[in-house]
Amino acid sequence: MWDLQLQTTHQHPLLTFAGGGSRSRQSRLRRFCRWQIAHHGSWYRPDLAAWRDWLLQVEGLNPTTVRAYLSTVRSAYDQLLRSNQVRQWLYAHLGDDLTPERKWVLVAEFTTQLKNAIDPANAPVQVVTVQDEEDTAHVWLTPNQVAALVQAPGLDSWKGLRDTALIALLLCTGIRAAEAAALEVDDLRVALGGSLALKVRAGKGFKQRLVPYGAQEWGLALVEAWLERVGMTQGPVFVGLRKGDHFFLDATGHPQGLSVRSIEVALASYAIPVNGQLQTVSPHDLRRTYARQLYLVGTDLVAIQQNLGHDRQETTLAYIGTLDAEQRTPGDAYGTAWLQPLWEQLAQKESASQPSAKIGLDPSDGLIEELKDHPPSLVQHNKTIGGYVFKIWIDGLDPLIWRRFKVPAGLSFETLHDIVQIVLGWENYHLYRFEAAEDQFTPHPMGLGDHYPELTIDAHLQNPGSQLYYVYDFGDMWGHILELEKHLVRPVKTPSCMAGHRACPPEDCGGPWLYDEFLRSRRKRSGRVSQKWQHRIGNYWDADAFDRAQVNQDLAEYWSDIVDLPATDPSTSSAE
Repeated sequence: MWDLQLQTTHQHPLLTFAGGGSRSRQSRLRRFCRWQIAHHGSWYRPDLAAWRDWLLQVEGLNPTTVRAYLSTVRSAYDQLLRSNQVRQWLYAHLGDDLTPERKWVLVAEFTTQLKNAIDPANAPVQVVTVQDEEDTAHVWLTPNQVAALVQAPGLDSWKGLRDTALIALLLCTGIRAAEAAALEVDDLRVALGGSLALKVRAGKGFKQRLVPYGAQEWGLALVEAWLERVGMTQGPVFVGLRKGDHFFLDATGHPQGLSVRSIEVALASYAIPVNGQLQTVSPHDLRRTYARQLYLVGTDLVAIQQNLGHDRQETTLAYIGTLDAEQRTPGDAYGTAWLQPLWEQLAQKESASQPSAKIGLDPSDGLIEELKDHPPSLVQHNKTIGGYVFKIWIDGLDPLIWRRFKVPAGLSFETLHDIVQIVLGWENYHLYRFEAAEDQFTPHPMGLGDHYPELTIDAHLQNPGSQLYYVYDFGDMWGHILELEKHLVRPVKTPSCMAGHRACPPEDCGGPWLYDEFLRSRRKRSGRVSQKWQHRIGNYWDADAFDRAQVNQDLAEYWSDIVDLPATDPSTSSAE
């Protein structure tokens, strides 16, 4: 009554009602369904013992793999049994000559028999447990081997730089392959007790943790070099690549992140000498290397355990508690003088690098530019601040008008005012004031807490999250919030705008309250405005316009003037 004379796997109820999940899971289920159809087995009477024997004896799979295949099939049948839709489907396929009560009895009997058929006791798989393993079963890299592996992919292509960054981050943080696959750009720079750290959103057991970089910050530098090269500022850190430096795109047209299997395959492309012969390594080998090397340089054992996110020694950890950032910050585990050629290559290749046309981003504001004249410290963790990344938005407006931009350290409030004017698109017609806690900085001090704007901004930007309040045009009273998003270790050579949304309001349009009225008027008239507003703003002003390239060109011209750089004569430039 339920045997549908299946001819193809697409008809199989197991795939119809429980065939979702990962590609690996779907592949295993299709393989089982093909075998079941080929051997004329009923879909509702799975002979898992025969399936086990076929995998072991005919296909020659190892017992651990066979156990995983059986587990996948059992879980799919279990999902099918829990589905009310399946119960209704079974009921509908019973004959009309049966009473409803009899039909439900048969459905219940079907459920019981299928549960018995998929019981693990009916198809056990014996797997040999290994107490002692040979030295070759696992790999712990030495610092020299680490140097060889990091330099193996090269920097000549997007894939080479991506794999270099991937290997470096695994070595410098000890994260799992699955955690690297799930890593987002925003996770790369977070603060842990004032130290720079990596955020693992959901590790094994859905445990979130922070991993301080310490002296291994060179891994972050290489990751940011990769992101700058391809122009990525959000989304997954490590993405799939096609030949010719093109992204794999998902269904929404965005770069698709690497899977765990893709990360394993990427590492398997690079063999290095280990114990006198060439050998590839796995992501877990790099995780073990991280643990051992940190231990050898004297990092506290509990700190290593917390960085790795292990659950062992629960009682000990409960007594000790979470170590502070200073205790958990690792020393220089790998001896990084060998990184210098990589910084030099990155600096040389920056001029030839182009942003990805697919996502429309410009990497000109990135790490590679900074590496030209200021390679990072390779021996000690350098906490000197070389610049700041701000996000600024106009207070009280909806939708939000905002920009993200970076500036060198040591600016005066007056210079920051000029940069803000260019970044947002104001025309610098009016007076301004910065407010930092109880202090105010303005060209015309009038109160006890007022200071001249020649003073520098650094003392007021101690930690990410610090805010400055900026008022422009004391008539319209445009308020702005500048939030410090991050400190930059390497010096910023030129201010630049990294992102933004919507056009700055026109000068003298009346402030936030009247600007909001203007937007409503414009919406009602499909982009036109009433005569009341034409003398203030014009008829076809575009509230959604934002040209980042033009903003950065204006910033470059302004900066070249104030730092007194010689102008470039196009007629004297080389043919290259």
